[in-house]
Amino acid sequence: MGQLLQLNLSFQPAEDRLLLKIKAGKDKGTQEFQFWLTRRFVSLLLDSLDQLFKEAVSSNPFISPEGREAFIKFQQEAAISQSDFSTPFSSENADTPLGASPLLLLGYRTTKTASGAYSLLLQASGGASLTLNVNTELLISLSKLLFDEAARAEWELRPSHPNQAASFPGDAPKMLS
Repeated sequence: MGQLLQLNLSFQPAEDRLLLKIKAGKDKGTQEFQFWLTRRFVSLLLDSLDQLFKEAVSSNPFISPEGREAFIKFQQEAAISQSDFSTPFSSENADTPLGASPLLLLGYRTTKTASGAYSLLLQASGGASLTLNVNTELLISLSKLLFDEAARAEWELRPSHPNQAASFPGDAPKMLS
């Protein structure tokens, strides 16, 4: 997979699932990957993303334990304000190396890379997988997209971190570019 260009997440009522579309760029063009996410998968993934974010914050030696909550809120607000949630998702001229139909995500694995960033391996049905390299900003933005669409689906997922609900207000759009 090339550089991550866009993420799109939408609730599909007929499937009672979220549809995740990922667009990545390469030297020779773009690729699109499509995955189905179940309520259980989203719940587990949100918990893991929250843990990765907390790990990133707690590993910063310049943040006192007393200042962590304020720093977390600041990081969330900054990441969301810098994300582009308004550009429409474009599938135009994109190759679909895993096929044109969405694959059901069955599992995932998160790891910390040598550079301090994180890697998210998405494991789909049929043995297909996709690895995303994610930084703190992408962790926050992806969590926001997941919470927003889970709310639209009326899945009643609860944030593990008390500030998440306040930092991810209401009716936000569902695309990240």
